[in-house]
Amino acid sequence: MDLDAVSICARMKADLQNPVNRLEGGFCMDNLQAVSEELARLNYMELVPLKAKIAEAKEELITSGNENHYIYWAKKVPGVGNARAVGVRDGSGEVLVAIVNEQAQTPDAELLEKVAAYIETQRPVGAKPIIVGAVGVLVRIVGRVSLKPGYVIDEVCAAFKRRLQEHFLQIAFSKSNPNLSYHLVGSILFEIAGVADVPEYTINGSMTSIVGSFDQYFTLEEVILNDA
Repeated sequence: MDLDAVSICARMKADLQNPVNRLEGGFCMDNLQAVSEELARLNYMELVPLKAKIAEAKEELITSGNENHYIYWAKKVPGVGNARAVGVRDGSGEVLVAIVNEQAQTPDAELLEKVAAYIETQRPVGAKPIIVGAVGVLVRIVGRVSLKPGYVIDEVCAAFKRRLQEHFLQIAFSKSNPNLSYHLVGSILFEIAGVADVPEYTINGSMTSIVGSFDQYFTLEEVILNDA
């Protein structure tokens, strides 16, 4: 049974027009029951994603002095591309704030000073923000791929690089610490047009994922693919 809005509405219309379940000048209980069930499905379909969005919004809610607030303050400073904040849970009041510049690179000392100065004017009493520049983790991928007829390794490699850059941007400065999944990189490579198989590949010389710390992000250093 299709549960999209169009299909649900189509079934409701059919139930209303069904001569078996329709009385002259009104509706029988079977008719109304069928329509009410479809309405319940429609309401459920609409409410589930709405509840998910509300829950996500609550998690990202900016309250006075929480970690999201430090991210908001850091991004108010011109030149800051993105930020991540982690509060130290030891009663010291320390909040670690890591930033990247608008080119998604490690910021210079001047930008760090500007962010520190601005946050100092906004922070709650007793808080001790520590502003650091995020550090790029260089990623080098080497592998062998089997190509489909009509494709060449250079165009496949270029497409893989573009898709990897997109993935790095997606995971850069997410809520949790960065994690570059070995298996996900393989899936990205396998989905590139022209790739028939991926016999082997390594990330920084290993077949394991890379887990970074809160002040790190991944940056692509090199991709080397050979035709298997």
